Amino acid sequence: KLFTRNRIAQNYTKLGAAMDVPVPMLYPYLTGTADDGRKWRLLADLAHWYFQISMRLRIHEYGPDKPVLAITNSAECNAEELLMQCNTYDYGLGIAVFLYHGTTEQQWAACKRYGELLAKQKAGDPAPSDAEVRNILMRVYEEYPPKDPRFLKWKPGVSAR
Repeated sequence: KLFTRNRIAQNYTKLGAAMDVPVPMLYPYLTGTADDGRKWRLLADLAHWYFQISMRLRIHEYGPDKPVLAITNSAECNAEELLMQCNTYDYGLGIAVFLYHGTTEQQWAACKRYGELLAKQKAGDPAPSDAEVRNILMRVYEEYPPKDPRFLKWKPGVSAR
């Protein structure tokens, strides 16, 4: 279904009323990634923090049964950052992850495992715990080791505290 209305995406209430499932896209790691270095990771983490606050303030505008959050362009982040976003923006309303050309096998494996975890939940359940997400990531790292783990929050081979 093709839908066009001038500037409707700027008003979440109208967007939620006009569409069955609005899919707002969040791109905090478009600003940088740990793969690009420490400064870029810091900048991206700041953007991620800002997006969290913004969505907490605006999520009610969609309506209780409508939204699905699109997490990211997966080609712009690594598997750890992808899972962090999936977990952060899981409000129990559904998640869409856009996989573009350039998505790595590591990211795809992380998405599939995270999806399997979500399939066990019911709508409205809280997001999986950090420990569950870290467990997924460590299993992915066993199969697809990260190129440069220095700037990762959850390093492979290090046990959870």
